[in-house]
Amino acid sequence: MILDGDALSLLENLANRAGVSPSERLDEIIKDEYYRITRVVPQESSIDPYWHDNRNVESFDFCGNTIYRAYNMISRHHMDNLLDDIDDEFRVSKNKWDRSVEATNELPHRKLRHYTSWYVFFSMVKKHLHNYAEITNNPNIKNYQVQSYWAKRMKGTNSEDYRNELDITYRNSHSHDNFDLGMIYYLNNPSRMYGTLIENEDREIILPGDENSLLIHHSHINHQPVMPPKVIANKYYRCVIVVDFMHPSKK
Repeated sequence: MILDGDALSLLENLANRAGVSPSERLDEIIKDEYYRITRVVPQESSIDPYWHDNRNVESFDFCGNTIYRAYNMISRHHMDNLLDDIDDEFRVSKNKWDRSVEATNELPHRKLRHYTSWYVFFSMVKKHLHNYAEITNNPNIKNYQVQSYWAKRMKGTNSEDYRNELDITYRNSHSHDNFDLGMIYYLNNPSRMYGTLIENEDREIILPGDENSLLIHHSHINHQPVMPPKVIANKYYRCVIVVDFMHPSKK
């Protein structure tokens, strides 16, 4: 394999940081990527026969706001298709870094390869938005429209960025002030413990981020992701799709 000047220089920098030779670092990169794209999804027969995830929907109050969670959103086939489109966007995207994570900039504006899977996904989003309106007894929510959506991926970050991620001064806690509701869909996640922290005045709560589950919350309230450690994320990364809703009267 022959690398051009820029690629070789990047590889040498990566090798120096890891304290190994360029050839060893290249082997690690290839093995990591191969492991990621060929991972075997456990079949139902390999799951603990004494417990099967039959969860559907749950909601509860936190500081006067209703938190809503839905599980087992879409099939593995559609999940893999969404990941494929998101991965493709990250391959070509420029200025994609948002602190220690990658964020898509052009996902809503590009031609998607798996249109049907995105249609299925947003059909489920609409279904649960309407269900949230029923639970909260607020029919006006059914008129909310998707104002923006993007994907965020925690993969391949460096040690310094990850240490900063854990520091309260990193300003990773944020809010989406102009929107009425927010949704987080956990598309890929090494463990449910890497969910979302929600802050409200002097109270905080961490909601689990089960893979293939959805969270609806009031995104104008401060929140932040709970990120997996670098050593985990580089093997099995965290990827979420964020959707913000707004009533059409505000546009």
